[in-house]
Amino acid sequence: MLVPGMPFDGDSLETGSLGGSETSAICLGRELQKIGHRVKIFSNCNKPGVFDGVYYYPIDQWSAFVLSTPHDVAIFERTPDMLQVRTCAKLNILHVHDLALGRQADPFRAVMWNADSVFAVSEFMRQQYCKVYGLPKKFVWKTRNGLDLFRFPEIDNEKRHRNRLVYAARPERGLDVLLEIFPKILEREPSVELALFGYHNPVDHMKEFYSQLSQRTSSFGDKVRFVGELSKSALYQQYVEAGIYAYPTPSPLMKDFNEVSCISCLEAQAAGMPIVTSKRGALVETVDPGAGILLEGDPSSEEYQEKFVDAIISYMHDDKLYDAASEAGQRKARKLGW
Repeated sequence: MLVPGMPFDGDSLETGSLGGSETSAICLGRELQKIGHRVKIFSNCNKPGVFDGVYYYPIDQWSAFVLSTPHDVAIFERTPDMLQVRTCAKLNILHVHDLALGRQADPFRAVMWNADSVFAVSEFMRQQYCKVYGLPKKFVWKTRNGLDLFRFPEIDNEKRHRNRLVYAARPERGLDVLLEIFPKILEREPSVELALFGYHNPVDHMKEFYSQLSQRTSSFGDKVRFVGELSKSALYQQYVEAGIYAYPTPSPLMKDFNEVSCISCLEAQAAGMPIVTSKRGALVETVDPGAGILLEGDPSSEEYQEKFVDAIISYMHDDKLYDAASEAGQRKARKLGW
């Protein structure tokens, strides 16, 4: 498996926070090993070695291995450009995690001669890749993301801070919108608070945007706080104590963005948190119909934001509504182990 991007090691889920793609790679590698495969992961690792039976190597050793060593399957995570050279694998799979973009159509199609299949993480994503890149439907397989269900602590809705909202997506996917909506929620429910979670993977050209968000966040005092970059177990402990996952996506900064899966929403459901988000992209597939409220329209519009506030307030104060959504999310999550 070739996994470029954020640095991570085989034990990173125990020691720090990771993005969805890196989480997926660690978990898939571990599960493939469990069913009898010999798995090698090439990543920007700091600690090469064996973790959960999976071999981790520095990414700069990838080319030498795949060009010279016969092996059964080569999985390319997110990197079609690395398919330019023929490998010694019997099967080459491109496992994609990002939206298909029209400006990348020509270079993407140029390397498809070397791919045996593209694996997408939702039906929305499968159809989008077929449409944007002109791929045959039988060439793109729908798979899914998953969860380490064993990491979630016991859930007791009676002990939750129902008034605590959670946001854990990348800031540029809707945090600016949520901070615009938050004062309207405060006006209706003064006890509300917002907990922010994330992982360290800044984008240089968005430094000014991040700075603006930081200033906006600090203006709310202790009502809005960045909890930190947590390991999965620590994150899930926070999730089972919190109230509602609030995700008004997309941001005006990325108005064409759509989630192709959203591991954070899977995690929120496993933790029994109702979700308030947008009815677009793969969120319609990811969020169980009973586990949240999905709103149509532009998140920057007054109409959307009024509905968003109403949905948050409803979950805060309606026990029956809250418990039904919490149970629906947990039911779905129980089917989503890796």
